Amino acid sequence: MPFPLQTGCLLLQTTLSNHELPYDLARVCSFRSGLPVVALTSAATVDGVVAAMRSGVNNLIEIPYSDEQYAHVIREALREGEKMYPSVAIAHEARLRLSKLSSGEQDVLEKLLDGNSNKTIASTLHMGLRTVELRRARLLQKMGAKNLAVLVRLVCEARALPC
Repeated sequence: MPFPLQTGCLLLQTTLSNHELPYDLARVCSFRSGLPVVALTSAATVDGVVAAMRSGVNNLIEIPYSDEQYAHVIREALREGEKMYPSVAIAHEARLRLSKLSSGEQDVLEKLLDGNSNKTIASTLHMGLRTVELRRARLLQKMGAKNLAVLVRLVCEARALPC
């Protein structure tokens, strides 16, 4: 996922004339860049607007529009971007850290997230208890987590899941 180096918003002119999201808008929204998306459109239908909002569009400006309307929506999107940025930065850092885990550490992590104990993980993954303990300690260290609760929160943020 691209990571914005600063706050801002994405502005895209597109059509929303039916319930199917245009490819350009669907692609932009799928990036989940952490920047608010504003769609400029003409002849929007209710189905088109609903599809856009469900996909991640934050606001919509119908063409033709006034300078005041445009400025208001863009200011709102920029404010939203500033509010979103800290959590986007944390999620990006957590994703980066997750990507650096070894496959063994990832296996242990998944079992921990399923609620398994070290002993159960060792049995399930056919390894020694001490190996699980060492991998668990290394993954906590690599993720920058003091404990399991912090680790779970970081993984939720990295995977964009509600914590």
